[in-house]
Amino acid sequence: DGKTVGDLLAGSVKRGMADEVIAKDPKAAEWRKLAEQYVQIFSTTNGMSMVLLDKGAGAAAQEKEGIMRGAVLMETQDSAKYVATVMELYKNPLIKEIGSGNGDIEQDLVVTQDAITVKGVKLSKVHTSWKLREETAEKPLNPGSREGIAMIEKMYGKEGMTFYVGAVGKRVLMVIGSEAKTLEGAVAAAKADTNEL
Repeated sequence: DGKTVGDLLAGSVKRGMADEVIAKDPKAAEWRKLAEQYVQIFSTTNGMSMVLLDKGAGAAAQEKEGIMRGAVLMETQDSAKYVATVMELYKNPLIKEIGSGNGDIEQDLVVTQDAITVKGVKLSKVHTSWKLREETAEKPLNPGSREGIAMIEKMYGKEGMTFYVGAVGKRVLMVIGSEAKTLEGAVAAAKADTNEL
């Protein structure tokens, strides 16, 4: 269950933050806050289900948004608090700093609170985009980085990944993709407790 996972993660965070190198990091407090936000999210998740759209569904949207489109529905004790924590987590500057984990691939993150309302449900938007850094003779790109950006674009599209998150009753809905049909179908399915996207 979520509490068990959260407790395990909290123990790992406590041990990690006790490390004297990490404790002396000027951003130690920020790292702790970020880790605690993840603990809070995992601790309050009681389960989830995910539906990915068929590769052939919405060819135009797939061209723009890649193959990773669909919806995730999370069971939680307090959906409003869960959404607020997710939004705070994505506003944390360390999320941008961590980036893609590849120094050649730059990441940008834009968070828009209550970006849209679909069928009476407020959804906040998180958009992540990636690009290769500028290559110079002194600092060439790793060939694997070009492959990495190609894979990212295949999964999420050339413009990056967009997902929306909001509370639907006692549950949290996350919609990957921004096509109106997908958003409306996901909200309707979440309200009706079905997998009909």
